[in-house]
Amino acid sequence: WYYAGLAWEGMERWEEALAAYERAVAVGSLTGVHRSSPYYRMGVIYQWRLEPRQVDAALAAYEAAIEADDFSANWEAADCHYKRGEILWWMGANPDEYIAEYQRAIELNPNHGSAHILLGVAFYTRDRNLKRAEQAIQEALILSPQNKWAYYYLGEMYRQEGDMVKARSMYKKALEIDPKFEAALYRLETMVP
Repeated sequence: WYYAGLAWEGMERWEEALAAYERAVAVGSLTGVHRSSPYYRMGVIYQWRLEPRQVDAALAAYEAAIEADDFSANWEAADCHYKRGEILWWMGANPDEYIAEYQRAIELNPNHGSAHILLGVAFYTRDRNLKRAEQAIQEALILSPQNKWAYYYLGEMYRQEGDMVKARSMYKKALEIDPKFEAALYRLETMVP
């Protein structure tokens, strides 16, 4: 059932994929597949593939995957923690909760660039500690120098700090990577000269 779910995902047939993963969990005897994997895949579909997003269902799936603690690889466990943290952030949870998830993701996979970025954003949100936030995001840029989101979030922090020169510079770097990056375009267009 798990592999059927992967096949349905490959065809972008999300409901069928969810049903297959739910069946894999219900059957329970997963040969060659780790117990957390179907839950993780379900979480990804609920979070990113369905319209509207079903964040409560995604969160429950990620939590079931983490509770089972039987992932196929460290990258999968890391991404599960990262995505759980992302949802907690969206839901307005205590920043300590999503910071812990991003940190766990990085422990499991030090190359998880998105976890480094959102860890930096979380440090800034919680503590207004620009230096610590910059350090975390710089780690992401070491891993992926072409990550437009790293530059965008640096721009957001500099803008909030009132440093419009640095903010503009970061938004422009994001646009060099992706000239159609709407969030950065919007910020540049709405900033006071």
